[in-house]
Amino acid sequence: MNGKPLSIKFEGETLHRRAQLQLIKHTYDLPPVPIGLEWAITYPIEVKNLGITKLKYQIDMARLEQLNAENHDFRVFEIQNPEGTLKSGEISHIFTLFRPLEAKKYSLDLPVKISDIEGPSPESYTLRLRGNGYHLEQEKPEEVQFYEDLPVCRAHLNDDGSMAAFSTESIDFGEIAHHEPSNRFVILYNLNPTQKLKFEF
Repeated sequence: MNGKPLSIKFEGETLHRRAQLQLIKHTYDLPPVPIGLEWAITYPIEVKNLGITKLKYQIDMARLEQLNAENHDFRVFEIQNPEGTLKSGEISHIFTLFRPLEAKKYSLDLPVKISDIEGPSPESYTLRLRGNGYHLEQEKPEEVQFYEDLPVCRAHLNDDGSMAAFSTESIDFGEIAHHEPSNRFVILYNLNPTQKLKFEF
């Protein structure tokens, strides 16, 4: 306005020409889970396509099946969506289920195969899972932070004195193609400082 020059700084990032899968962590330490649960605990693991072309991923489940077989055919680990596709820049989640049979540490490394329009990717990917089972009567093992930058609780509390609230009050799925699955991650917070809360959908 007064004759002073203005400088504008631009920053950008070049996308990979080939399909490139991003796993946020090298190893995923799942929070400790008590044994004897009726249902497995589900943990969404974020993946992103950093390339400019559509990619297809496929998790090799052989080691998972072997681990479960060695644990009396008990489904200690499961993957709900072991294969899928990601558009360029798209973010999705691999839903991992963990239900320990014994009070011990579990370790599982799963190779992930990636391919795009040019064929299989030359790069290797591995989904590394670490789980810990414990007895409820025992002290809970130390927990390594699994989720980074959790969203804050944005929902309002009810007038009935409820101390539970979601991380969001509404979920917008936007436009979804016919027969295309769409997932959203919502957190339920217990805001009571001393008591456990039970919920049911």
